[in-house]
Amino acid sequence: MKDADARALLRDLFDAALAAARFLALRDLSPADAFDVAETMLAHRQMEEAIRFYTQASADPMLRPKSLYQIARAHFLSGAYDKAIEEF
Repeated sequence: MKDADARALLRDLFDAALAAARFLALRDLSPADAFDVAETMLAHRQMEEAIRFYTQASADPMLRPKSLYQIARAHFLSGAYDKAIEEF
């Protein structure tokens, strides 16, 4: 497989994962599912959507620390450093 073909296939897989996450986001998600969707959104640099789902996931006491960390990380990755510090 050529590098260009591999990159195209990988891009298609990423697009499919993002589409699946957006589809799942239409449902009433448990905090654990919301965290999984947020992880997918973050991996695809969809920061605002990721923050929204991490916020939803933070309702679970077991997921709260990881969710808050990832919210701060999403702000940092998007260049909102002051907001990242505030959240962290």
